[in-house]
Amino acid sequence: MTGESDLLGITLIDWLVIIGYLLGITVIGTWAVRKVNSAASFFISNRGFGKLMMMFFNFGTGTHSDQAVSVAAKTYHVGASGIWYQLLWAFSTPFYWIIAPMFRRMRAITTSDFFEARFGTSVGVLYAVMAIMNLVVNIGVMLKGSSAMIEAVTGGTINAFYATMAMTAMFLIYGVAGGLNAAIVTDFVQGILTIVLSFLILPFAFAEISRLTGMGPMEGLRATINDAEMFSLVSAEIGIFYIIVISLNGLIGYGCQPHTMSLCAAGKTEMEARVGMTCGMFIKRFCTVAWVLTGLCAVAYYILLEREVTDVDHIYGLMARDLLPKIGLGLVGLFIASMLAGVMSSCDAFMVAGSALLTGNIYRRLFVRHASDRHYMVVGRLFSVLIVAAAIVFTFSLESVVEGLEIFWKISAMMGLAFWAGLFWRRTTVAAAWIGTLVTFSAFLFVSQLSVLDHVLWDFNPRYAEQLPKVLLKDAELVPEIAAPLKDRLQQLPDLGDDLRREIDEQPNYTYTMKARLAKPVEQEVEKLTKRQQAQQQKLDELTTIEARLMELAPIEKIRPRLHNADVFDRQRTAQLEEVRAAKATVGGDLKRLNDDLKLLGRFEKEKLPELALPWQMVFYLSVGLVTIIGVSLVTPRVPRDRLDRFYACLRTPVTPNEPETKPFTLPEGVEPAPRRVWFDRFELEIPQMTWLGFIGVFVTALAVAALIGGVYWIFSLGT
Repeated sequence: MTGESDLLGITLIDWLVIIGYLLGITVIGTWAVRKVNSAASFFISNRGFGKLMMMFFNFGTGTHSDQAVSVAAKTYHVGASGIWYQLLWAFSTPFYWIIAPMFRRMRAITTSDFFEARFGTSVGVLYAVMAIMNLVVNIGVMLKGSSAMIEAVTGGTINAFYATMAMTAMFLIYGVAGGLNAAIVTDFVQGILTIVLSFLILPFAFAEISRLTGMGPMEGLRATINDAEMFSLVSAEIGIFYIIVISLNGLIGYGCQPHTMSLCAAGKTEMEARVGMTCGMFIKRFCTVAWVLTGLCAVAYYILLEREVTDVDHIYGLMARDLLPKIGLGLVGLFIASMLAGVMSSCDAFMVAGSALLTGNIYRRLFVRHASDRHYMVVGRLFSVLIVAAAIVFTFSLESVVEGLEIFWKISAMMGLAFWAGLFWRRTTVAAAWIGTLVTFSAFLFVSQLSVLDHVLWDFNPRYAEQLPKVLLKDAELVPEIAAPLKDRLQQLPDLGDDLRREIDEQPNYTYTMKARLAKPVEQEVEKLTKRQQAQQQKLDELTTIEARLMELAPIEKIRPRLHNADVFDRQRTAQLEEVRAAKATVGGDLKRLNDDLKLLGRFEKEKLPELALPWQMVFYLSVGLVTIIGVSLVTPRVPRDRLDRFYACLRTPVTPNEPETKPFTLPEGVEPAPRRVWFDRFELEIPQMTWLGFIGVFVTALAVAALIGGVYWIFSLGT
């Protein structure tokens, strides 16, 4: 992939493929502008899309390239159990069959309309604020993952900043103009390309593993990795408890994710919503399998090459860079185009969902209540840009894609408890929705940032007080010219006892402050070494290519007698080979030293206080939030009965074909509410009875999920 014909790390043919995709998708997206003639059509489309379009809209919006990055990165680190970083949603899939028609029956534009209809304007505004935070995190994680992939596949010639800004400009062009119509229309094309992205590398990775090991793909993986836990769907880090908790957290959060409303409400009828959401999300489950297999292939491939990858976020892109050029011209371009499709198909929908919340549920409710429809449409487009700008800021604050994904999981569940309680329990009150959400969010911050317990830990854990100065002394050795004052100061401290405690009590943040002074110089050193590392890796790749070409030039013995000066040619070729191999040894040694230095500097990070494991964090904030909502609901004023009656009457009344647009949670004129049928008419529960269509759909989908997980288990058992 290197040579004179390369431009920014990829060939001219690859660039032509990328440009062709960008021009085509921009034309398709801006064509959708003609259907945008009101604020409602900008935010929620014309609700006229059929099953196929809704299926690809759900798949395209719910599947993005950062997910391939996070699954491959986690798999490279812990093995096959990394699949749960996306397959956790598999257990929610059967519920989509019954969730989707409920959202369609709301006849709403945003999920904030749900909270406003159920609890009032104040809770609707609260949700809008939380949801916009969710969308900013989600878009930021997508841009982070995609920029890492571009940086890897171009060998670092396009850095993360420029990649992020370019991708943002692309989906802003048609997203701001065409709103949700543009998102749905473009998602059909981009959904297909996302499938290409997921499966493009895998067959070539399998072939390469077979070629290098002389075995079948799975046998070759097992022989090379030689660690049974790497092929297990559960591991020490991601066990059964971990999977159950993050799956439950995901289901709680999914109902109130900001884009869920648009995923269901843009279809013609409830059946379009059911099929679109359930089938669209099920396609994603197959893509997840491809991502985890690619991550495992990367583990084996780089073991066989004796090459170490320092940034696991680059795994997916590195595999594309190392394998695709060997297969055919233009494949890297197709990979990048597919990756762009994966992120653009989601970012545009999330951007519009955030703009709808900010415009309709905050700006319109609190600031400008009565303005023209055109005014709100213009404001919505401006807010789209503002939300994306906030997401870019968040992107560059993230250390890794996996970290960003875990933050997204937590943020998504903050109002999930209030959503489900308000949906199924009539006794849930306005105060409970407010206090329950704030308590859940506070609990989330508490367990995520246990450094607030500094003084408690100093008092009850003297061993930690002993260790931190020693850790700092070790870190100080990394940059002695900067850290000399710190080193001298720490050496003066007593090893143990009351003197050390008094010193810390007088300046409780002393060691953290001193370490923070070293962070910036170390960060600059890491950046400098990383650039050198990338340059040396590229040089090593070039030398490897030259070595392979020289090997191919060896005269075959059968034709040697017919070659003029064959011996002279052989001597020259052998001499060149020796020079190339000597250069490779020099560069390889330098690269190893750089990798060792980066590993050492990687230890230099702010010393963290003990944290709860991720699933226990979730158990804590969900439990505290649920108890709060129940307790507060029992002692605070009820929601007026007439409001609840209108709310539930709308939820149980099916949408008819060609039904006219109405205000959220309002039945069209002349439509009578469907009769009330609930499962358990006690304790003010409002759980609707499931129809035969609903039951059969849930049962079939559950069987499909079980078959998928069984198939994944069978795949990883091959070669044993």
